[in-house]
Amino acid sequence: MKRLQLLLLWVWMVCFSAASHNYMFKHLEVKDGLSNNQVNAIYKDSNGFMWFGTASGLNRYDGYDIRIYRSQKDDEKSLPDSYVEDIQEDASGNLWIRTGGGYAIYSSASDVFNRNVEAWMWNVGLTGNPSLVYIDKEKTFWIYINGKGVYSYREGQKNAVAVKGGAELLAKAEVSDMKECGEGILLVLSNGILACIDEEKQNIKWTNPGIAEDCREVKNATFDLFVDHSGRAWIFSVEGMWIYNLSQKVWEQRSPRTDTYNTVRAVAQDKYGCIWIGKDQDGVELIEPAGRKIRLANDPNNGRTLSNNTITALYEDEAGTMWVGTYKKGVSFYNESVFKFGIADVGDINCVEDGGGDIVWVGTNDRGLIRWNSVTDERMVFSHTADSRSISSDVIVCLLRDSSGRVWAGTFWGGLNCYDGNRFIHYRSRKGDSNSLVYDNVWALAEDADKNIWIGTLGGGLQCLNPQTGIFTTYSTGNSNLVSDYISSLCISCDNNLIIGTSAGMAFMDLRTGEITNFAGTKSGKTRLSNQNINQVYEDSRGLLWIATREGLNVYDSKRDELYEVPIKPSFSKLLILGITEDENKSIWISTGGELINVVLSVDSKTEQPVFRCYIYNDKDGLQSCDFNQRSLKRLHTGEIVVGGLYG
Repeated sequence: MKRLQLLLLWVWMVCFSAASHNYMFKHLEVKDGLSNNQVNAIYKDSNGFMWFGTASGLNRYDGYDIRIYRSQKDDEKSLPDSYVEDIQEDASGNLWIRTGGGYAIYSSASDVFNRNVEAWMWNVGLTGNPSLVYIDKEKTFWIYINGKGVYSYREGQKNAVAVKGGAELLAKAEVSDMKECGEGILLVLSNGILACIDEEKQNIKWTNPGIAEDCREVKNATFDLFVDHSGRAWIFSVEGMWIYNLSQKVWEQRSPRTDTYNTVRAVAQDKYGCIWIGKDQDGVELIEPAGRKIRLANDPNNGRTLSNNTITALYEDEAGTMWVGTYKKGVSFYNESVFKFGIADVGDINCVEDGGGDIVWVGTNDRGLIRWNSVTDERMVFSHTADSRSISSDVIVCLLRDSSGRVWAGTFWGGLNCYDGNRFIHYRSRKGDSNSLVYDNVWALAEDADKNIWIGTLGGGLQCLNPQTGIFTTYSTGNSNLVSDYISSLCISCDNNLIIGTSAGMAFMDLRTGEITNFAGTKSGKTRLSNQNINQVYEDSRGLLWIATREGLNVYDSKRDELYEVPIKPSFSKLLILGITEDENKSIWISTGGELINVVLSVDSKTEQPVFRCYIYNDKDGLQSCDFNQRSLKRLHTGEIVVGGLYG
């Protein structure tokens, strides 16, 4: 089945291994509005807001804007401290924020913080402030008070209930972390003891001393817990990492610290079962269910990799987006659809042609012609050299692969080249020779049904080359009805017309008779083109003619002699249109500036008039943040669409 994807010179980015190419990240940091680039905690609340706890403030992100909350010395309704360590949500939608100065309760209804957590504790029958709070999936509170024990509380209960055996267990160590598992609530203590609370009986169900045995000298460490979908507990700290299979009651891994710089800082699991392990200096190690490991790390030359290699937090939301908090560069986030477009760095691309199979021919602005395998990323570069058999110029402005498989390349001041698989044949303008290329600035190419090659030049008019005889036929403003000698685009229509886009309007040539008819608007004179400077002409599968002009996109229906202007943007439609192509769903894609626009055409059942719906994509969807090049938009035989620009 054909793939239908819109790609920018499709090839997935190769980062650090052949498998890491699928993981492309977007980023949020101080320049995007984040209060601080050290991200300690990440949480998505029931209202859909993303919350980032940083070293200097709590941040609320709505997908567009960031709101910052900080501690204010004279404001009792602000955070007690700006250093945010953890974020959770209770059954009432309140956020429990752990800071360097203790807990605060945030009310989304009033948008204020309650610092007096001791009063909340009093109301549930407890005294003092909590040392650690964990809220499970059922929104039950598990509260650890240093020196007293662990308590559970569920909204609606009169008082919190003490966990039996907790005081004895905690006589010599503190609770470092708590997480829910299939057997109850899992605790890890500061001395490495692993324990489980029976939620129904409210007692300590079992303990395991494995980590404590591995770290006998450790008395007061900070351990973190993560329980995966398979019921394995991941326990990690600067002291090492351990994996305990809860159902089989066996240690799958016991790895005390050997490398301080390879410390695990965070663990999470995505919807496909892959385990994400955030390292202190080494990015993310991703372990697939089958056991294959992939390293995700920052590449300074690739803006779609992790922003920083010191990972401080990992969090997957219900949409499957993995949020990665870093120590120095804010948040990186990944989702399969976060980028709708893939980018390949192939150079400054002026034109693209389908080479069949996995091959794409790419004409560059400064590197010549590239034969690119879009699957293996293998590139064969044909550059201009002193060798007379090389391509005549490194500035390629148009490409055509003819019915015989030869590749024709029009250049800027280098004439026309034909590559037959072994060598380049040059066609150049020769003064005084009427049977030569009329002008060395070749801007457009097309092949008709008789295998003639049509050549549009930027200043010398139009030519037809019979490759078998080598004979040129020239049409210009001097010897024909052609409106301009500056040809920008050529297209062979289904009714055997050559459609000619020029700097001064459009023309139709009947290929049977050679008669040229100029077109500035409808035959009736009712409607004119939005601009007479044409960048591209393109006939779609319906027989409609799409015309890219310097000031907007026009569509001509020759059967009805109707000309329409597409309302690309409500605010402004007189955009410079650079390229046009059609996808397999009969939607039209156009490039303009740094944007790609998908134009979906339907017909109003009452008026029978066309209705154009435009969907705009820009750099936020993964496009390069600069203009695309003119006429560099092409649909391949695979259904994929390729568009070239300054960065690939």
